[in-house]
Amino acid sequence: LGCLLLPSQKVFHPETSEDGIFSRLLPLQDISRKRCESMTPTINIVYSTSSSSSRAYTCARRLRRSLLRRSCSPPDDPDGSSLHVSLSRVDSLHLPPSDDGWTDVTFPVRGGHRYYVFVVSTTGEGEVNPDLLPLWRRLLRKTLSCSALRGVRVAVYALGDRAYGEHFCAAGRMLSVRLSQLGSEIVHDLGFGDDSGGGGAVLTDLDRWGEKLGSALRLTGMLKVWNSSPDGGEHDDDEEVKYVEEVAVSVVANEPLASFYRRLSPVNAYHRSEGPVVAVVEGVESLTPVSAALPHTNHRNVCNITLSLPDGAIYRAGDVSVIHPTNSSALVRKVLDLLPAHLSSLSDEFLAFDDHPTWPAGPLTLREFLTHCADLSGPVDRSFLRDLSLFLRRNNPDAAERAERLRYLASPAGHALYVDYVVRERRAWPEILEDFGPFLATSAIDGGGPLLTLARWLGMVDPLRPREFSIASAPSERTGKMELCVGEVREVTRYKRTFAGACSSYLIGLSQGDRVHLWIRPGSFGDVVENVAKGGVWCIGNGTGMAPLRGLLRERMLRRARLADGSCDGCPRDVLAYGCRDPDDFLYRSEWEDVAAPRTCLAYSRLTDRPKTYVQHLLGSSSPHRVELRQYVLGHGGAIIVAGGSDMAREVRTAVLEALAEVVGGMAEARKLLKQMARRGKWAVEAW
Repeated sequence: LGCLLLPSQKVFHPETSEDGIFSRLLPLQDISRKRCESMTPTINIVYSTSSSSSRAYTCARRLRRSLLRRSCSPPDDPDGSSLHVSLSRVDSLHLPPSDDGWTDVTFPVRGGHRYYVFVVSTTGEGEVNPDLLPLWRRLLRKTLSCSALRGVRVAVYALGDRAYGEHFCAAGRMLSVRLSQLGSEIVHDLGFGDDSGGGGAVLTDLDRWGEKLGSALRLTGMLKVWNSSPDGGEHDDDEEVKYVEEVAVSVVANEPLASFYRRLSPVNAYHRSEGPVVAVVEGVESLTPVSAALPHTNHRNVCNITLSLPDGAIYRAGDVSVIHPTNSSALVRKVLDLLPAHLSSLSDEFLAFDDHPTWPAGPLTLREFLTHCADLSGPVDRSFLRDLSLFLRRNNPDAAERAERLRYLASPAGHALYVDYVVRERRAWPEILEDFGPFLATSAIDGGGPLLTLARWLGMVDPLRPREFSIASAPSERTGKMELCVGEVREVTRYKRTFAGACSSYLIGLSQGDRVHLWIRPGSFGDVVENVAKGGVWCIGNGTGMAPLRGLLRERMLRRARLADGSCDGCPRDVLAYGCRDPDDFLYRSEWEDVAAPRTCLAYSRLTDRPKTYVQHLLGSSSPHRVELRQYVLGHGGAIIVAGGSDMAREVRTAVLEALAEVVGGMAEARKLLKQMARRGKWAVEAW
């Protein structure tokens, strides 16, 4: 936090500017409405995330629903006098061009009511994520006055993992401090969402923080009403229906996914404006022996997937592919069969979505929508269970009991049961509809209450978001080809229910000739590839962390072989330190046996006649590799690259710090050295 720049006083003054930065930061759709909404209290919820599978989006959407419901402000309020809450991804905000000096603009307040709530995740070791980076760089400009944000009220909810220690929620903490430095009023304490334990705990943290945020907004006069009840006051079911989000969708008479893909595009993807790359599958090859991948073993199915890229699609070693999967036809058919008849009958009707911030404009059929756009595999959010309870039959005692069960699952008191029933058992929409779908009203007469319309159900469905996979190939080796190393996610829950990962199952199930929609974004290891003549590199990883390490090491090997000027003479040989269960689990093993390949140091954790050894143990105090690693860093100016599981990455970092501390004067100096290496591209981590 001490590195934040203090602003200069030489800046255009608020009183003399009609428009400014904060008006430019409004979502594009809000700019056209800002005049007519001048009298409407407005809260802008802005989320930014470090990955395409966005926990920040889930939190932001949940917070918006809570603010509307508990302030008694239906989303479709006809007279516009209630609270207006917008939801935007930070990269969709209307920023000025990067060459704009921002020396003559300010942050005026529009309409008397402009509140911004930022939901921010942290990436890497306390770094600002790519979504937020353009705005963050602008906020750090020295030309901004310390009163630039005067009159603007903000709150920040930061997401992170407490296991990262001092880096926990660092991006959100830095943003909150910087906004305060620029004169904004922080209306509520910084919120912290801890995602280390999983199980929906981060949403529980959000609910507690949102409760206090609403009370704080009530004290400022922003909210006229704030219900302290977790369920938004004592509304009856008919009143509650007003607070169920509806998607503006219509059935129309007649590839409609371009707008959907555009909204999912990573902010730092190459050729982002051109949409996703459409790659063609050349082959799917298993890297795990058939005998090793049997259910009774500790192995999982890992495959190498070769894709053919179209002309103009490029990548560098260590880059990341962002894959958008599709739901299987069997899963879509199951969901359609479980929906009430008045919804499933629309399966092949064409739909059009009216100016929705996430869904495609259409037209596309409901079946196509469920195949390409809807998340049918992820846990159903608690608030959606509450909404679903409103549409169960009211004249049926069994349905009433099920509705009460849904309401309890959605309440704070039912959090533990929600974790057991939904999160740990991996229950998604198919399972929820199996348990509760038969009790949904099929008509107003049949149910004695409101009908679950298509617009209401789609308001409960999350978008199917892309997943990130590090590229496992060297671009110089096969022009126009890209390889992925994918481990199939398949688990058996406590109650013997089988769960399969949406994207890994999709990729491994592909056949030759199938098409894949993807983006390519920069990875963390580009500098190491370019500087092949400047020292060696130690690559440390486990599991499918092999993917970026393989691409990086093979690219360096090819480039060194092409250098005939002797610039690589005397450079130490690259090293791969890799952890796996046993020799059968050593991915791409035959490639590393080549005499020209980097040297390998292996740690096996499942050999029957030996104690468990993990890759971080290779750097233990009694290991010769510890001395060798220090020589790489201090003697040859080498680099250290880490890829794989987050637990492994943290323990490797600790081992590296301890190894360096022995010769540089203690842990404080070792940490300083590691930060210097990171700035020079000599230390990089990709962990998940």
